[in-house]
Amino acid sequence: MRRRAVSTIIAEMLLIAMTVALGTIVYSFASTSFGAFGNGFTQLVSGAGDALSEHVIVEQVYFFTNQTGGDLYIRNVGLKNTSLVAMYVSNETYSAPVSGFSVQYPSGFPATPITIRPGAVVQVKVLFSPTSGDTYAFVIVTRLGNEVTAYQKA
Repeated sequence: MRRRAVSTIIAEMLLIAMTVALGTIVYSFASTSFGAFGNGFTQLVSGAGDALSEHVIVEQVYFFTNQTGGDLYIRNVGLKNTSLVAMYVSNETYSAPVSGFSVQYPSGFPATPITIRPGAVVQVKVLFSPTSGDTYAFVIVTRLGNEVTAYQKA
């Protein structure tokens, strides 16, 4: 009796066909399952690039002599327009937030967000009652989540 087996060429072709079929199944599963993840990651990376091109500095903090607050001079040294969306003031000498401060924006600007063009400077008045000799922190938050902190002694 003669034994018959599958030839090696046919066996290799069957293995290649099964590998291609399995690869196609894995690819279709991965592309549908991770498609939303890929889009989210793309948006995250592009948003991080925008945040890196945004750069704001506080050039000067000037306290008023009548103890009613001070002026902040904020410059956009980045490549794109920057929007300031929040500001916080804290007394660093006592590690306590300053409650009851108010912000007066320059004429022509409504309340937040303030948009600053590249290279432009904006003067913002912060009204509160600083104690002479105490150090204050002024934290400015941009629309893209960057924070700038300036420390100044009253």
